[in-house]
Amino acid sequence: MRIKLTLSYDGTNYHGWQVQPDGETIQSTLQKAIEKIVGENSIIASGRTDAGVHAEGQVALVEFNQEIPLWNFQNGLNSLLPKDIAVINVEEASEQFHPRFSSTLKHYRYTILNSRVRNVFQQKYCWQIPVVLDVDLMNQGAQFLLGKHDFSAFQSSSCCSKDPVKEIFAAQCIQNEEWIFFHIEGSGFLKQMVRTIVGTLVEVGKKKMKPDFIQELVKSRERKKAGKTAPASGLCLVKVLYSKELKLTC
Repeated sequence: MRIKLTLSYDGTNYHGWQVQPDGETIQSTLQKAIEKIVGENSIIASGRTDAGVHAEGQVALVEFNQEIPLWNFQNGLNSLLPKDIAVINVEEASEQFHPRFSSTLKHYRYTILNSRVRNVFQQKYCWQIPVVLDVDLMNQGAQFLLGKHDFSAFQSSSCCSKDPVKEIFAAQCIQNEEWIFFHIEGSGFLKQMVRTIVGTLVEVGKKKMKPDFIQELVKSRERKKAGKTAPASGLCLVKVLYSKELKLTC
């Protein structure tokens, strides 16, 4: 069977998605649970979220050599998985489906708590910044990200992607009292790209960089000119889409 899984998880206690020699990961935890139901299996995801990054709609493909009703498979998995991982949907996948290469859009959200006082209930899911940020300036800067560009200036030094060119469809900061939500949608993202974009936009919000510097930064392709990488805790993979007609509007 080839099954498309849609997953949500709290990444706080995991070393990211991909199996690691040391430390528990989302992939290894999921594989162990699937093995208890159907035995040996292989699983790949739409992308490898880093340690501490969360997901509301991660997509993965699992393959195994048994037949099992989808509903039973989902229920069995959720009964075996820890409470910080949930399979929210299952469906049969075609032979042509690939969770990474078939995707047409990914939507990430980054959450900032713009307050001098920490929120004890949400601190695992945000980046607290005590200095007042100018969201209008941040949005001006974010518009220079739109379109197809070489995003080398925002990738991690350990990124092994062969193609740094990605297309950004939408990028916007939405403020709700002390909360700032940065939404970004694109064809794909480099390692730590979203977090580095956020770290740079925060510098714009602090008025340490002008909004149009983002344009210069993209053209330079130099990581050293960008802001710091924002903490993993604030990042969440919201959704992965597989149809060019379906685009979110953030």
